[in-house]
Amino acid sequence: MHSMARDKDGDLLAGVATDLLLFNNPERLLGSIFQRISTHTSVDLCLSYVVQDECLQSVFLGGLPLELHAPVKTLRFGEGVCGMAAQARTCLKVDCVSKTSDPAEAYLRNIGVDAFYCYPLLTGGKLLGTLSFGTRKKSHFASDEVEVQQAIADQVAVAFERMLLIRELAESNQRLLSINADLKRAHAELEQIAFSASHDLREPVRHLSIYAELLQRQLDSGVGEPASRYLQFVLSNAKRVELLVSDLLQYTGISQEEPAFEVADTRAVAERVSLKLRLLMEETHATLEFGDLPVIPMAQDDLAALLENLIENSIVHRRPGVPPSIQVFSQATKNGPAICIRDNGAGIEAEHQDTIFGLFRRLHSDPSGNRTGLGLTLCRKIVERYKGQIWVESEPGKGALFCFTFPEHAAPKVLAARSGRRA
Repeated sequence: MHSMARDKDGDLLAGVATDLLLFNNPERLLGSIFQRISTHTSVDLCLSYVVQDECLQSVFLGGLPLELHAPVKTLRFGEGVCGMAAQARTCLKVDCVSKTSDPAEAYLRNIGVDAFYCYPLLTGGKLLGTLSFGTRKKSHFASDEVEVQQAIADQVAVAFERMLLIRELAESNQRLLSINADLKRAHAELEQIAFSASHDLREPVRHLSIYAELLQRQLDSGVGEPASRYLQFVLSNAKRVELLVSDLLQYTGISQEEPAFEVADTRAVAERVSLKLRLLMEETHATLEFGDLPVIPMAQDDLAALLENLIENSIVHRRPGVPPSIQVFSQATKNGPAICIRDNGAGIEAEHQDTIFGLFRRLHSDPSGNRTGLGLTLCRKIVERYKGQIWVESEPGKGALFCFTFPEHAAPKVLAARSGRRA
């Protein structure tokens, strides 16, 4: 007979273990457990609470008619048997309820319960809630029933902890999604503001530059050296602002334009860029060599902008007295072919090799005043829209190697046509 009872308890606990794997909802889990335990034992009441807002909030009230739920849906710590078990963090066993006059047990007496055992649900010293079993059939539970109840309470505590972690993770993910959406919206608004402001500034700045130049022509023969010098200063700064506005429009326009699919022959694009830079190359006695270059999934004008900015950057940041020598070639990487530009220029210190791609970050001054410091930033923004990478390897005085690449099999987000700008 004793062996049969143990087999029965083992089947009950095995069924409960199955329920723990099947259900992630506390009410459904406890409903199945209550059905199992009430079938195998004398239990006909099961109450369970979770800790919420410094109180106990019911998650399952099995064996109670609906009209009796209201008084026990929420309990304060120390209120009733369950509130006292939670406060003490220890199991409370109440036998012969019908024969006691304890006010804390009045509700149990009124519904005819004569034995009621409440187990705190604890994991790692943290109180998650309580689980109680009651019966109207006898004045106390047998020792084997108590062992089964405690085992079930221990398993339910673990299940509640898992459910709590899942819920907290879902809430955290939702918060992150909301924050990410807010950041994207704010970023889009800022880019739109920058685009609109740059667009609105472009025309008056252009007019300022034109009329300053016309004024200089009118006054060239009739003003003294100081006035001529002041006017030249106004003219050069007007042109610089015009160039800056143009570069800002290009930068913000990268995010405004709709992507379009193209492929580009890197060698052909590089040759066109070299023609565009011919005057600068002649002035600096620069040489430009091409290695084997692939066809890549990229808009031709985007590739031209990248190559123009990177080649011009190599020319501008040359070593004094040393003609620029630049090679454009490709090399294999784990993400596909990389397009590389190597020069013999001034080089870049290790601590600056990431920051040079930031907005308006220039390591060396530009005496011509024809560059705004946005060139490498534009390069990075274009590459990142293609889900690629751009980086530099360099040592001071030993030139620099700029490379950019894209995931070989990724669908590219190709940008619409734009002209290249100066670094």
